[in-house]
Amino acid sequence: MIKMNKKVLASSLTTFAMVLNSVAPVMAATSITISGNGSDTNNDVTLTRSQSTTVTQYNDTTIDNDVDVDQDTGGNDADDNTGGDVEINTGDADSDITVDNQAGRNVYENACCVADDISLEISGNGTDSDNTIDLKHSNIVDVEQINETDIDNDIDVDQDSGDNGADDNTGGDISIMTGDLDSGIEVTNEAGVNLARAGLPGVVGDVSVLIAGNGSDTNNDVTLRVREGLLVTQYNDTTIDNDVDVDQDSGDNDADDNTWGTVEIDTGDANSDVMIDNHVNFNAISTDCECLLGDLEVKVAGNGTDSDNTVNADFDSVTEYTQANACEENHEWGEWGWGEWGWDRSNGCIENDADIDQDTGDNGSDDGTGNVHGDPVITTGDIDSNVELGTSGNENVIGDAGFDWEGSHVVFSFSPDALRQLLISWGLDLD
Repeated sequence: MIKMNKKVLASSLTTFAMVLNSVAPVMAATSITISGNGSDTNNDVTLTRSQSTTVTQYNDTTIDNDVDVDQDTGGNDADDNTGGDVEINTGDADSDITVDNQAGRNVYENACCVADDISLEISGNGTDSDNTIDLKHSNIVDVEQINETDIDNDIDVDQDSGDNGADDNTGGDISIMTGDLDSGIEVTNEAGVNLARAGLPGVVGDVSVLIAGNGSDTNNDVTLRVREGLLVTQYNDTTIDNDVDVDQDSGDNDADDNTWGTVEIDTGDANSDVMIDNHVNFNAISTDCECLLGDLEVKVAGNGTDSDNTVNADFDSVTEYTQANACEENHEWGEWGWGEWGWDRSNGCIENDADIDQDTGDNGSDDGTGNVHGDPVITTGDIDSNVELGTSGNENVIGDAGFDWEGSHVVFSFSPDALRQLLISWGLDLD
């Protein structure tokens, strides 16, 4: 009986980048009024609107899986038999290997707070009027999410189930029974992941400035400058090297120079179960969109004789996030946007090496002749090994992101259902 099972699933690879509602909404609802005019009027409106959105999501993935399974179930010999029973019964070598790699992932979703109410008015105007409104509004979103992943899995399983042999038999019973070698190896690597929700740009909201009655020697100025921004950089550089080597034998087996009588060698059983589970880097930015500004009202009323009225407002909001997980060579980011930063990457993100060598005996019965004082029986078997390595890795979370590394809110898995649930938990309507 020979039974050999081999199931190998090597590398299910997902590299994924998603942008949802990523571009900040187009600015709307700005109203500028210089009203009645008249007399020596000089009326100026200067409007500068700027919107810049840059989203870069990048995955560079190299996965190399090398799986080598060699199963045997015995060298098998019965040799120089003359008379009765010789039986060699082997079989059973099962191997089940699953390698599951899911590399990068980027998800970015913006447009959480959408508001742009600005109303500016210099009203009645009249005598010697010089009226100026100057509005500058800028909107900056810059998101860059990068995954670079290098995964190398090398799995080598060699199972045997005995070298067997019964040698120089002449008379009755000789039995060599072996078999039973099980190996199950499961390697799961899930590398990068960057999730950003962001928010901020395009969320001015409500501002109203009014310089009212005007008249006489009026000189009326309104200057409003709003600058927002959001810079998110999330970066993963992951190198994983898993090397698993399992060698199982189940006996070298001999019965040697038998002439007559019962010799039994019974071995088998060498079970190995290896599981390596690496999750590695993880970045999440979710500010829950606590939107800034709203309901600002400035009013300079009656105006009149020798009026010189000036409103000057300046809003500036800059949010800057940088999250980095990395390995291998040094890397430095240069100047970007409103700042400059760098980080130094240290060597060696995750290297697992598991080497398992199991035997169950060199066996042998040597120079047997008869069974006068009892039969030689060699029974061995039963070697069990269970190796389980788990690595989670780096984690960066900013704000109330609602992520749980252990998986209550986001399961660290790239299945479409898990991702969908995550995005729905952010309030996204995916239907």
